[in-house]
Amino acid sequence: MSNTSRNLWLGFLVAACALPLAARAQETGPGDVRVTPDVVYGHKDGMALTFDVLRPENPNGAAVLYMVSGGWVSRWSEPEQLASRTFSGLLEEGFTVLPIRHGSSPRYKVPEAEADVRRALRYVQMHAAELGVDPDRIGVFGGSAGGHLSLMLGLAAHDDGRDDDGELTAPNRVAAVVSYYPPVDLRQLTGPSDRFPALDFPQAQAASISPILFVSPDDPPTLLIHGDADELVNVSNSELIYAALQNAGVESELIIIPGGDHGFRRAEDRAQAQAAMTAWFVRQIGGGSANTLASDLIGSWRLDSWTLGNGMPRCSEEEGGVSGQIIYSLDGHMSAQLGCAGIDIGDVGSLSAQEVMGRLSRRHFTYYGGYTLDEAAQTVTHHVLGSSSVPFVGSDQVRNFVFEGPDRLVLSPEGSSQRLTWLRNR
Repeated sequence: MSNTSRNLWLGFLVAACALPLAARAQETGPGDVRVTPDVVYGHKDGMALTFDVLRPENPNGAAVLYMVSGGWVSRWSEPEQLASRTFSGLLEEGFTVLPIRHGSSPRYKVPEAEADVRRALRYVQMHAAELGVDPDRIGVFGGSAGGHLSLMLGLAAHDDGRDDDGELTAPNRVAAVVSYYPPVDLRQLTGPSDRFPALDFPQAQAASISPILFVSPDDPPTLLIHGDADELVNVSNSELIYAALQNAGVESELIIIPGGDHGFRRAEDRAQAQAAMTAWFVRQIGGGSANTLASDLIGSWRLDSWTLGNGMPRCSEEEGGVSGQIIYSLDGHMSAQLGCAGIDIGDVGSLSAQEVMGRLSRRHFTYYGGYTLDEAAQTVTHHVLGSSSVPFVGSDQVRNFVFEGPDRLVLSPEGSSQRLTWLRNR
């Protein structure tokens, strides 16, 4: 290549890197989602730090930053796949979604990953107008290591408005947080680790990146979702920080998914978590214009009581009383789990298969799908797509509903005198 050609090529590269955000290549994703890939929000050690922009057809002005992090490793995925697999509910609600990638282990450790995503947040704040988002309506979410980073962005905002290198001076506060199965106290985890080399950093730094130490009354509304069968990050992590948030008076909610593992590998668990996450952001930063009745229904509800037609409780005291949650999303998705909390499912060796299934269904019954409202009839119909009970799949379950105040909902199966009373999770 001649010197002239080389100089022209280098000049083209420099000019391309200098293009403003709006001028970068955009691609059309699923459902008319516009994708702007690989926006550079910083550099380190000669490498670019990037995020993608997934912009729906009818944006509502709010943005959700997704922490692409598992074990504090940021793996690249096709943004179009993420749009359809993970963000469909958010995009349908009009949220602009930004998957954020950070420097990964083993080269970079947790404190450096946290600094990267905070830089990304500041970049988004600085370029909010270009991105078409409201800097006061930015939420963050992620799972596991990504859940940890989301909590750090939400709870440990740096009011000095500067990165360690002093290059960015934008604010770095968020308006809402959703965190799946996060580790919240790294002080006991720091040190050499073959599985998670990102944790191999000086113990003296652990407190500075432990979300549990940053809870304060001015923290943003925070939703925690965790499975009680998580063998990697125990559910006690979410319980611990939820208690701290409640004690500080922070609007917060904890959803525990019975039998849910790390990563929510069961389809019904993923559906429940995603519906709750979407509903949380709609409620906190969506600014939507849903009708009043739908707005009243949207959110997460916990089962307070369940009585049969004869007035007797569905679950006896010996069975531990009722336990359950139901979630309605603005985009028409719903999920539910309910049962008798204290039924023993450990010693079933002497029972028939039919008896075992009956005991399991009384302990833990789940289903998910869509829903439609009939305001005139005061009914909500659950369109069941998946369930722990095979005969339930594909059915339409009609429920009469009555609001007994803003935070109390009564559902009754159509044609039945059963009464299920739900209290809104706050």
